[in-house]
Amino acid sequence: MQSLTHRTAILATFAGLLMAAAPAAAQQPLSAAFTYQGQLAAAGTPATGTYDIRFRLYDAPTAGNQLGSTLCSDNLAVTAGSFGAALDFGSVFTGQKRFLELEVRPDTGLNCSDGSGYTLLSPRQELTAAPNATFALTAATATSASNALTLGGQPAGYFTSASNLTGTLPAASLPGTVARTDVNQTFTGLMNFSNAGNLFTGIFTGSGAGLTNINGANIAAGTITRSGLAGDVQRVLSQWTPTSVPVDAAAWGNASAGQTSVPALPAGLTYTAVAAGGSHSLALRSNGTAVAWGSNSAGLLNVPALPAGVTYTAVAGGISHSLALRSDGTVAAWGDNGSGQLSVPAGVTYTAVAGGGAHSLALRSDGTAAAWGFNNAGQTNVPALPAGVTYTAVAAGTFHSLGLRSNGTVIVWGSSADGLLNVPALPAGVTYTAVASGANHCLALRSNGTLAAWGFNSNGEINVPALPAGAAYTAVAGGGNHSLAVRSDGAVVAWGKSTDGQINVPALPAGLAYTAVACGLNHSIALRSSTISVAANPIVGSGAALTNLSAANLTGTVSQSVLPVASWINSALPVTSISSTTFTTMNGTSRTIATRPGFAVINWTISGRGTIVGGAYLFRVKADTAGTSTFGPESIFIFNQGEVHTTISGNAVVAIPAGGETTYTLEVRKSSGSGAFNYDFNDSLTGTIINIGQ
Repeated sequence: MQSLTHRTAILATFAGLLMAAAPAAAQQPLSAAFTYQGQLAAAGTPATGTYDIRFRLYDAPTAGNQLGSTLCSDNLAVTAGSFGAALDFGSVFTGQKRFLELEVRPDTGLNCSDGSGYTLLSPRQELTAAPNATFALTAATATSASNALTLGGQPAGYFTSASNLTGTLPAASLPGTVARTDVNQTFTGLMNFSNAGNLFTGIFTGSGAGLTNINGANIAAGTITRSGLAGDVQRVLSQWTPTSVPVDAAAWGNASAGQTSVPALPAGLTYTAVAAGGSHSLALRSNGTAVAWGSNSAGLLNVPALPAGVTYTAVAGGISHSLALRSDGTVAAWGDNGSGQLSVPAGVTYTAVAGGGAHSLALRSDGTAAAWGFNNAGQTNVPALPAGVTYTAVAAGTFHSLGLRSNGTVIVWGSSADGLLNVPALPAGVTYTAVASGANHCLALRSNGTLAAWGFNSNGEINVPALPAGAAYTAVAGGGNHSLAVRSDGAVVAWGKSTDGQINVPALPAGLAYTAVACGLNHSIALRSSTISVAANPIVGSGAALTNLSAANLTGTVSQSVLPVASWINSALPVTSISSTTFTTMNGTSRTIATRPGFAVINWTISGRGTIVGGAYLFRVKADTAGTSTFGPESIFIFNQGEVHTTISGNAVVAIPAGGETTYTLEVRKSSGSGAFNYDFNDSLTGTIINIGQ
């Protein structure tokens, strides 16, 4: 048989499962045993004889883990290939697949303890589900009290109610409609949060149109951009935020083409910005229009008309051309176009402009810069920006250009003559904040209020004047061969070439200050503004119309003359009989003053005498406003020294209603004793009434 095994596979097949159950009445539980029947063949011929067969159970068709012990059937009879064996591997059938492995040898008198001579049959046989079947003999009594104890003493319905569940359900077991707090969620239904303590943090997007009942007190401190404010708010702020109010412009220097003859302003308008070219000047007016004067070569004075609803917001001048920025982000250019300096690139919006010799510059709204026109020295080749940096201002000279970057640095490109490209290094912690250019020199304002200048210097145009103590430079401009700067004290200083008086700054009229400057080739122009500031605007008048004032907002010391005060000082008190039942007005104690609604504080002192020892008297203050009387607390005094003069004092706080003037009176009545309280012309009252308004 064994020799045949090497030539021919020995096959064992699962024929079926026989399970015999005891009668139900016996209620005997089944064991884990089952009967395995199979076919054994050798060389394709059913085997007949006695064989030893060993059985092993695994959890996989190959390899895997053996379950239970190895079972052996010794001297098992095989007839016409059929055999059967009762197997019991114990409690290993828990619902997972199981695979049976067989080893066979012909019976030679060896018992199962001897493991030699066996042939391993392949493949392992997968058992059907029958061995996994389980029948609970006590199923009929599962609802009995004794069995229910294994369910915690709860009825079956208890375990179908989610309200009785404890522990944690894994996220995978939850339906998609259940909100989770550890992942991004999309909610399509209405959410109501009734807990006032809910705090939401993070980034929220959307229009916010659905937010209602927002309390302004809950808005964190910060600055709302002007674009986020209503138009009327912006207009109100614009009246108060400037430290000066633009008024007009002054120009001086070469006047051969009328470039210093500043046009008169229409009624109600002011100049808000100035610029200058070779021999012409420009200014922006408060109504958003622009005006030009001086040389009209190539139509320099022909300011283009504006589209409906559009205004001019900035102006700039080149040697023989002009530029103006419009409120719609477009740029208008006019004058000489021999080098294409008027050919503004289209398709983008601009935020600033500058004019050079025969080229132009503009800042785009995305923080980049554009340049066009004459490019003999590379003056229109705008340098690329470092990552994360933008251009914030531009300026242009004859053959060079400057750009201020958002990191506070300055870069120059174009002609390198006279060291134009050599931007001075900055002191530690200082940045550049503005740039300007002359024909062949450069200027830049620093964050510490000082000024840097470099380039051509044959006329001293880069010799920046020293600042007075406490002053700083606030604006700068460059001309042909001269320079201008505005100081924080409102003065303009000028230096460099002065053949045409271009550095002879006119004296300022009283109440005005210089706030902006521009330079042409040989002339200068400056914007003059009122020096009125928010801090200098006094609010005059009686203040009678002001309401709802809070004392918590007052600072400083309120002078005594401002407070409504009335006094009794050394007032002689005539003799008056004192009633024992009602209060009597003490003659000479009434004072009438205009008081605000609120409270009055009254302090008083009386000198008098009692005729009988032990006489007691009550004193009080009465305040009468438009027929409505209020009273202060009653103070009792007992005189124990007879005719001896005694000084007594008291105080009161009385509420004052609205109604205008209030009459204050000191009243007295006898409380006990037969004597009288006498006061005569030798006696006196002193007192003070202070009104504290609401």
